[in-house]
Amino acid sequence: MYLDELYYHLMHSGATLFPASQEEINRLDNIYGPLPRAYIEYLALMGAGTGGTLFRGASCCIDELFELNAWARELLADNNSALKLKNDDFVFWMSQGCMFCFFHLKAGDDPPVYYYTEMKPDQFRKISGSLSGFMSACCRNPGKLL
Repeated sequence: MYLDELYYHLMHSGATLFPASQEEINRLDNIYGPLPRAYIEYLALMGAGTGGTLFRGASCCIDELFELNAWARELLADNNSALKLKNDDFVFWMSQGCMFCFFHLKAGDDPPVYYYTEMKPDQFRKISGSLSGFMSACCRNPGKLL
């Protein structure tokens, strides 16, 4: 539904997708949820990883998702940033321990995506109007995420 374009592209590129289990998705939803529908779709499609270049080297799979919010808060504190994550912010992607992406849990079924980097420690930047758009852009240009 939200990620149909992404799924079609990945299947035709020969990517191997590893879905998160329904139990893992339920656990994440019970702790942080309710999660946006587009994100649940992502987890069910490839939440345990991909066999290719998409998100290579990034923390965005189910085995690390339970830690990302804490790691992001630690990064903000380490950089003496005046920014704070709100209780309804969900960090779903982190790379190199110096940048992360998040969305607001209450921003609908396909929420906008925001980005933080320690290179600009006092700025959250909106990088996509939707999570599905962010995922599709990552798929089209895996080496140029942000």
